[in-house]
Amino acid sequence: MFKFRYITSNDLSMIMTWRASEHVNRVMLTDVRVDMVKQRQWFESIQNDAQNRYWVIEYNQQPIGVINQSDVCQKHLRCSWGVLHW
Repeated sequence: MFKFRYITSNDLSMIMTWRASEHVNRVMLTDVRVDMVKQRQWFESIQNDAQNRYWVIEYNQQPIGVINQSDVCQKHLRCSWGVLHW
């Protein structure tokens, strides 16, 4: 069964490892290097950000990716979105 749950601080290392992996970096617009200081700063910046939301995707209780909404506009009921799966 699939489940979406909000990202927690316990997920940061896992997400950083996935995002910085070669097979993910080569298809993204920006390259990322493992930097847990920046990862924690990013996490803190999204905590109260109503325009950007992130969830871990789980399948059978195992994390398999991240999904996000960005540029959320409540007035016009629209947003952009992205998925990172491994």
